[in-house]
Amino acid sequence: MEWNERHRPRTLADVAGNSKAIQALEAWARSWDRGPPKRRAVILVGPPGCGKTVAAHALGADMGWEVIELNASDNRDAASITRVATAGALNQTFMAGGEFTRSAEGGRKLIILDEADNIHGREDKGGIRAIVDTIRRTQQPVVLIANDLYELTRLASALKTLCEVIKFQSIQSRTVRSVLQRISAAERLEVEEDALTQIAERASGDLRSAVNDLQAVALGRTFVGVKDVGAVGKRDVRTTMFEAVRTILKTDNCLAARRVTTELDEEPEFLLLWLSENVPEEYRGLVDLARAMECLARADLFLARARRTKNYRLWAYASDLMTAGVATAKDREYRLAPRYRFPLWLATMGRTRALRATMSSLSSKIALECHTSTGIAREELVPMYQHLFSLDGAFAVHQAAVLELDEQEAAMLLEDRAESTRVQQLLEAAASRETGRTQVETYGLGSTSTFGRAGPAKPPVKGKGKDKDKDKEKTGAEEAPPAPAEAAGRPASEGADKDTVDDGAEGGDKEDGAKEDADEGAEHQRSLLDFGH
Repeated sequence: MEWNERHRPRTLADVAGNSKAIQALEAWARSWDRGPPKRRAVILVGPPGCGKTVAAHALGADMGWEVIELNASDNRDAASITRVATAGALNQTFMAGGEFTRSAEGGRKLIILDEADNIHGREDKGGIRAIVDTIRRTQQPVVLIANDLYELTRLASALKTLCEVIKFQSIQSRTVRSVLQRISAAERLEVEEDALTQIAERASGDLRSAVNDLQAVALGRTFVGVKDVGAVGKRDVRTTMFEAVRTILKTDNCLAARRVTTELDEEPEFLLLWLSENVPEEYRGLVDLARAMECLARADLFLARARRTKNYRLWAYASDLMTAGVATAKDREYRLAPRYRFPLWLATMGRTRALRATMSSLSSKIALECHTSTGIAREELVPMYQHLFSLDGAFAVHQAAVLELDEQEAAMLLEDRAESTRVQQLLEAAASRETGRTQVETYGLGSTSTFGRAGPAKPPVKGKGKDKDKDKEKTGAEEAPPAPAEAAGRPASEGADKDTVDDGAEGGDKEDGAKEDADEGAEHQRSLLDFGH
């Protein structure tokens, strides 16, 4: 059995280090005694091995809450989270056998989502949205555990307002050493003092790794000396974006600033955005600010050239400008403690992602229909379509059918909400028009370009043809050609006048019929196009 599991703290009082974070976590848990608080979830954020997961489980033990946990080894797509976490959050108890029961039969549950900042990829599709939905609806306490708050909030910015954030720090080496000493005594292992110190320092604040290292060197031994510890190398330390920005802006040491890029697992473009957002908050002197922004501008040029030419050796120049260049751009130290912000550009792009996707799909459809580029469609034709949709209902119905608009695209052209009545009525009218198009085109009674305005062709009114035949019988009109005027025994002019009268009567009947068709078509069109104008 691993020593980390065997010697895991069972209560919050036994958790080593981060006393302020532990107190904040316990205060949040106590707030549930008065019912669900305003923020029903908490984010425990900090580097690996600082006690976040241990503290969450110890909290459940202290409060008497049963724990439901989803970690990186579980399926964490939308369906899995809804089945386990959401169901548990909306019910009051989760029995050992897996059944959900109501509040009258038990206490609260603690829902723990470990490594929440690593929910991405095809296998976790929809997982982050399901987590946000769970937090909004939950009647149970929820704990999210993450190493990188920036990465987690980039996946879902709503978590910043829905959750309380509690930050854990790396554990100090002397605290790590005392824990290792206690575990050694419990395992009846004799360890030299200097050996314990080396293990604690090489762990770089990661208590879990320090315990694993001690167990590794103690395998098959009852005594561990300094020489035995020599085989344990120093761990590869990763830093977060907040720490990287703070290091670059606070130091004036080129090596310390450059080291950030090796410890930061992010692309240089993201670091550039973070620095561009936060340099004005740190450098208050105009000359210092100008020099720092000049370095960032030159770094941006190198990054753009590297992307365009595929010559990624240029990243080295950009990295030096972003780190050492910005760090040494200041003439004095700024004793400020600004709150570093998430890049506004990234936040804006995240909020408008759905809107930009709708604009892209709509522009592609219009460009295909109008035989032009998507750029021209986006810049010129979409505004024109929006204006025409507001003026001409028939045009709106016709184009909604031709372009096969969905709810979001129709809402963009109507400049309304997707769930609004106008949008729904437009799509219903377009669907009705699409249903009638087959008959119209099959019988040659209309065309796609005129269908929206004139309405579908109507079948002849019943009885109308029979009445016409009766009129012809009364006047003696025949389908066969009339006999010559001489054979009828009357002057030619009289016959001509008679024909003219008959033609005029028949023409009048046709005009009356056409007028009736037009009135009925207009009435049908008004009922079809009434979606809010």
